[in-house]
Amino acid sequence: MTSKADFQALADMHATDAQHLYASGRNTNAYHLSGLSIECALKALICDRFLAGVLPDKRVVEAVYKHDLDGLVGLAGVKADLQTKIRADADFAARWTTVKSWSVASRYETISAVDAAELIEAAFGKGGLLEWIKTYW
Repeated sequence: MTSKADFQALADMHATDAQHLYASGRNTNAYHLSGLSIECALKALICDRFLAGVLPDKRVVEAVYKHDLDGLVGLAGVKADLQTKIRADADFAARWTTVKSWSVASRYETISAVDAAELIEAAFGKGGLLEWIKTYW
């Protein structure tokens, strides 16, 4: 099983690796790991929502294993806060739009340097999604 601490470490590791890969011109892998970093960060939040000694609803468990960032935000319990932040901050709204467009299927695509840079900045730049998610850790 993967713990909250494991997901937090994975989020940070994937973020660091994505930035190193991008700097080395490995755009596709940098893009892919950027999205995985945000996914792991959200899954770290979701870990807190499971109660010890209580069997979770099967649909919730199945949804956790999907690579849908928008759905994971809801499962993490921060959807309302995200919507509030989006309404209050147009730059953050643009970052979220970029990040939520990531798909795990990107690993089968060739990603341009421009697209990789855009996702990396939206995810890890100042005021990016990872920074925001970490405020809930």
